[in-house]
Amino acid sequence: MSRPSQLEGWISNDESQSKFLDCWKMRKLTTHKFLKLSFFRSEGFLFQNWLKRQGVRKFVEMADPWYRELVKVFYYNLWISEGTLCSRVQGVDIKLIDDIWTNIAGLKLGGERCHLGMEGFHKFSVYQDSLRNPEEVRDYSHYKTGGMKKDDRLAVFVISRILMPIGSNHAQDTTEDLYLLKAFKENIQVNWPTTISDNMLKVTRLESAMLPYCVFISKVLIHLGVDSIGESSESYSRTSLINKFVLHKMGMQHTPNGWLFKNEVAEEDEEARGSSSIQGSV
Repeated sequence: MSRPSQLEGWISNDESQSKFLDCWKMRKLTTHKFLKLSFFRSEGFLFQNWLKRQGVRKFVEMADPWYRELVKVFYYNLWISEGTLCSRVQGVDIKLIDDIWTNIAGLKLGGERCHLGMEGFHKFSVYQDSLRNPEEVRDYSHYKTGGMKKDDRLAVFVISRILMPIGSNHAQDTTEDLYLLKAFKENIQVNWPTTISDNMLKVTRLESAMLPYCVFISKVLIHLGVDSIGESSESYSRTSLINKFVLHKMGMQHTPNGWLFKNEVAEEDEEARGSSSIQGSV
């Protein structure tokens, strides 16, 4: 029997309905982002190979509609039982068991909980290794993304926007971003089901945090029998796709030698002019 697309249909208990309206109805979802690995491969990047090795391709390429209010109810009722995330939406019990992670999300099971720390990890060293000009004088009180190499910067962008979104300051690396970047580059398999589960629980405790994974959660709810008929759905826009627009916004431009940052293009032009003047004087 179809349940109404109203509060009574999402949550049956009167007290829970009141709490949802007071604390959760106005919570915002993170802006959905996705990418196509094939585009970046054709453009000569490397970071998409790191994503493929991690087994997250299906997850980062998700581009399905989502149900905003159902996602909020999922988070409102979220708890963990014996290591498994559980929730309840429209009277349907939701359990994120292994089959959900492998078939819906396309993720590998097992791996390291790299987002919690790594042996021998030095935040400064990982950040230094990611910079285009590590000798340049800079303020190391903030690990800004602007000076990073193109593949490192794009990898962190995918981490902070798709795989582990938690904050809104995407101009600065978090410690977790750098943990996962190190895992990518050193081919250490991350336990993604655990990483994403931990992040889901974390955002429920942070009142100002936006709620991530709207597409994945919506796919899970529909798969497990939650009725979407009558529910308001949303879909991605052209700004949701990580493509050339994002590269330009990062300060890159396409050249005969591939995508380069504008200062690198200027340096190449200067070297070319210098070479031409030397040849002309011979």
